[in-house]
Amino acid sequence: AVVWAQNPTASFTGRITDPAAAAIPGAVVQALNLDTNQRREARSGGDGNYVIPNLNPGRYRFEVSFEGFRSYRRPELSLDTDQQMRLD
Repeated sequence: AVVWAQNPTASFTGRITDPAAAAIPGAVVQALNLDTNQRREARSGGDGNYVIPNLNPGRYRFEVSFEGFRSYRRPELSLDTDQQMRLD
């Protein structure tokens, strides 16, 4: 029998909107691993949705920015193995 090792990963997913709940396409979404200092980045699509997949479990700083809007930041979030954290 062949046994494959699983890589424990986690992800951030969600939808970026303005105060009137309209989608914001092209927003920059960043996840910084506070333990390794590795940064991953994604952009929201035309519907405002984004995904940052395949993250190692750990502590992250999460930030969203878009020109003309104040940045949104969560200073420390913990991702567990196989967790998909939704942040809208």
